[in-house]
Amino acid sequence: CTHFEQGKGILEANLSLVRQAGAGAIRDEVSWGGIERQKGQYAMPEAWDEFVNRAVAAGIQPLLTLDYGNRLYDNHDKPRSDEAIEAFTRYAEFVVRHFKGKVRMYEVWNEWDIAIGGATPGAAEDYAKLLKAVYPRIKKIDPGITVMGGCPTSGGIKKGWLDHMLASDVMGSLDAVSIHTYNYSGQGRARTPEAWADFVAAAAASVQRQSGGHDVPIYVTEMGWPTHTGPRSTPPEQSGAYLARMFLLARTMPYLKGRS
Repeated sequence: CTHFEQGKGILEANLSLVRQAGAGAIRDEVSWGGIERQKGQYAMPEAWDEFVNRAVAAGIQPLLTLDYGNRLYDNHDKPRSDEAIEAFTRYAEFVVRHFKGKVRMYEVWNEWDIAIGGATPGAAEDYAKLLKAVYPRIKKIDPGITVMGGCPTSGGIKKGWLDHMLASDVMGSLDAVSIHTYNYSGQGRARTPEAWADFVAAAAASVQRQSGGHDVPIYVTEMGWPTHTGPRSTPPEQSGAYLARMFLLARTMPYLKGRS
């Protein structure tokens, strides 16, 4: 998760580190509010084009998240009204059309279950409605893309948000399920890579139960042990060791995508 869209990091240096780490993809976003600044008018900021183009040139796949409210609709909150859902879908169509041939992975929203992005927490049923509107429209533009749905927090998964979303008849409106799996707030074993593996296995089992027997790919699109200063921080050496163990454990999970 690079956050180039937010102007963070140093593009060339960070992409170089990504390659040195052996990662084949980055995850970033192209937010709705930054693209549709006037109703019905869309423009991709030059800096966002640049980070996508540089990543592709470096052999790194961008995974782009389509997300966050727009001040022009629903009071800048999550798109819940019919007008806002249609407007969000048109924005998503613009992005997919703009990056056709370059970007092959998209995620619809980011952590709908909490109040991220200046919005209120959102019900799984409302998210399902948005996903059902967006999916067929962007797949029509580029049938080869992978569209990920879900993207809840680890807390949302524990509280049943993901189960409610999957129970809302969304299996025909996604190609894969994405989840966030942070456990750095835990104590003892609860914050280790081994505990992470147990959590992912339980989430995967839940997804398969809800899928009606379909083999649904699962992507972990956010995970790590932050090294910031604070009570829940992790020393850099320990964070690196945990990541190495996490990568090794991920290789044993056939339901996880992007393990190689």
